[in-house]
Amino acid sequence: MYRRACASLLAVGLCLAAFVGPAAAGEKKRSAFAGKYSGKWTFKSSSVLYTNNQKGKITLSIAADGEVTGKLENLTYETKADVKGTINAAGELNLTFELSDQTYTLKGTVKRTKRGNLTGTLNQFSGRYPVGSIDLDLPGSSSGRPARGDKSTGPGADSPPTQEKKGP
Repeated sequence: MYRRACASLLAVGLCLAAFVGPAAAGEKKRSAFAGKYSGKWTFKSSSVLYTNNQKGKITLSIAADGEVTGKLENLTYETKADVKGTINAAGELNLTFELSDQTYTLKGTVKRTKRGNLTGTLNQFSGRYPVGSIDLDLPGSSSGRPARGDKSTGPGADSPPTQEKKGP
């Protein structure tokens, strides 16, 4: 009788593992950077080919899986471009944007501040050649902030908790 009960429990356990295991393995952790960010950027040239510093605006939307899309506007040259790329859990941001005559890549590490801003310096490349750096400090929307009591660690951990409304 004891062996039969153990065998039955083992069979049930294996069945549960077969059904629950694949579902749990398919779950992905939400990016600590998920949300929308919009603000100004400043480009500082490191090349004699790009002699002047530039300024502009950028809007980034970061999905839960770390996919990044957005718009970039160069106010110095009055040009606009679509932005696409990825960000990983460590905050390593890799973006590309294409202007009418050239495709550029931005690479660097960003973090979220206590206020929810996305900050960092990205190196800009034209092809494989470095041309300068872009400084970002982009205010974020509240949709990417962790819930109250979230004990997350890592690049998004210093984000503030969401605010509770008190009274009518």
